[in-house]
Amino acid sequence: MLAGSRQGCTVGCRPQPTTAFLAGPEVIPLKRVGPCMFYVEGPMTGTFPSYDGGFYGVVVNGLSETELIEHDPAAGTLTLREPVCSRQRARTMELWHYRWMRTVER
Repeated sequence: MLAGSRQGCTVGCRPQPTTAFLAGPEVIPLKRVGPCMFYVEGPMTGTFPSYDGGFYGVVVNGLSETELIEHDPAAGTLTLREPVCSRQRARTMELWHYRWMRTVER
């Protein structure tokens, strides 16, 4: 549901407008396990990189690189893809979680 859209209701009731905003970012701890691979030490909600309730952002070497990240949910790892990994290595990686918060105006 988009910000400012109306929430559905039963026949005869007046729809209430909703407002959406972002909560976060919550930083999820990572542990380096290779030159371009990090183990996710904290819990992840939903699927990477986005789901109905929010989304994840990944910062590598101070730059937003979410589209260059491969997530292996079974292993719990995030890996910087080639050829970027070979060229710049992941000196630092941060995983940020943002949640959509929705309110209904009354």
